[in-house]
Amino acid sequence: MFGLVALCTPLVNTFPWLLVIAIFLGLPRGIFSALDQVAIKEVVGPRRFTEGMGIAVFFLGSGFLVGPPTSGYLFDRSGSYDISFYCAGLVMLFGSSLVPIFWLLRRAKHKCSGVSTADRTID
Repeated sequence: MFGLVALCTPLVNTFPWLLVIAIFLGLPRGIFSALDQVAIKEVVGPRRFTEGMGIAVFFLGSGFLVGPPTSGYLFDRSGSYDISFYCAGLVMLFGSSLVPIFWLLRRAKHKCSGVSTADRTID
């Protein structure tokens, strides 16, 4: 959802639509913030929870570190933030498209190994 909203942001030119964009960006972010620890614990297990949180925070931080200077550079080159929003939206859509791919690969791996879904854990 973030990627689609970011792609639509340059098209917004009125305050009511800006509020709609803010809601569609803020609501999923709040949900993610509430559930990220639960999801990470589910994926890596309780024994590796701290490692999983560290990796997640590293990747989140790298986006926060690289995004603003890149956006500023694109603004300097084009004179508009539109390209920054389009690039950010495409990067987010690409990242979200990896989730089902990895889910299918993980499912195929467990299917080939004969591990049932109730017995599987990630080590």
